[in-house]
Amino acid sequence: MPFKKIFCPNCGRETQVNDEKAFCFCLNCGKKITLKVESQTNSTEASMKEDKKSGSIEKSEINKKLEEVDFYYKLSQEKKESSDYNHQPTYYLKAQDILVDLSEQCPSDYRIWWELCKPIDFYDPLSATDLYDQYFINQDYFYKALDSADLSEKK
Repeated sequence: MPFKKIFCPNCGRETQVNDEKAFCFCLNCGKKITLKVESQTNSTEASMKEDKKSGSIEKSEINKKLEEVDFYYKLSQEKKESSDYNHQPTYYLKAQDILVDLSEQCPSDYRIWWELCKPIDFYDPLSATDLYDQYFINQDYFYKALDSADLSEKK
């Protein structure tokens, strides 16, 4: 998996991203960063493939993927990736890649958006040394999760 370093156009923080993806999200501010611009033909074909995928993905498959995400989040927490500024957060980024793929396949599943809105230090907010180093919940994804969830889940 090829990685490259980029700077967020919103907050300016440097991050390493998977070069094979069309977009990523800033770990600091949560801004969506477009990495590749697809041609009109490719995006039409991609949307047709996406429609087929979203119809064929089953709830059990989504659950397995969400369990995998949880596994990577726990590894990230064990390795204290949120406070290790010398290395890229490998496990957290792997979880985010899985979630981005799932969000493209199942955009109406609130659980995916909820997991995507979590910052790297979600389970350990005290790991940041000061307020400027803390990450924040991505509000756009949080609101997508709220919009997609049933009333019982919102409670």
